[in-house]
Amino acid sequence: SMAVCGCASDRRERSGCRLPARAPFASQPFAHAFWASSALAGAGCSPRQISDSGFGAYEVSLAVWSEGLAVAWYDTRDGNPEVYVRSLDAEGRTSGPELRLTTSAAASYEADIAPLPDGFGIAWYEKEDDGRMRAQLSVWQRDGTPVWSLPIAVGGGSSRNPIVRSFGDALFCAWIEAD
Repeated sequence: SMAVCGCASDRRERSGCRLPARAPFASQPFAHAFWASSALAGAGCSPRQISDSGFGAYEVSLAVWSEGLAVAWYDTRDGNPEVYVRSLDAEGRTSGPELRLTTSAAASYEADIAPLPDGFGIAWYEKEDDGRMRAQLSVWQRDGTPVWSLPIAVGGGSSRNPIVRSFGDALFCAWIEAD
């Protein structure tokens, strides 16, 4: 079973937590992942589980503030792919419950989260049973209270795979759109 996991390392005390752009044996993906885990452990990072649905966790994203982090992913614990988020403190320990952000009948995928001064922006796409896809963008307070949400597209076609970035209190979003 898959779960969202993470670790934190104090860069002021441990300078060895940086990973090179290309690890030894990078032609084998499993070797690269194992090497990265070994490097993190050697730098004092202790991975810990963040999600606990028992139904897997997929397509993780991370937002960082000076006092903590938020991790977003989707899983199928409710019988339908839905987006969840969980807050972590500055040490990488969970500091709040897993919060379900999406509730539509459509399957919700590929959450991308960005920090805002008083909350976070998050983008994802929803896939309907008939195959139609629509990217979504929303803003939430850190406690999981929704501020606003809207579908994003230029035309009437399908939109998917959105990414969101923040700059101060402004959000920038990009996505793929097809006619």
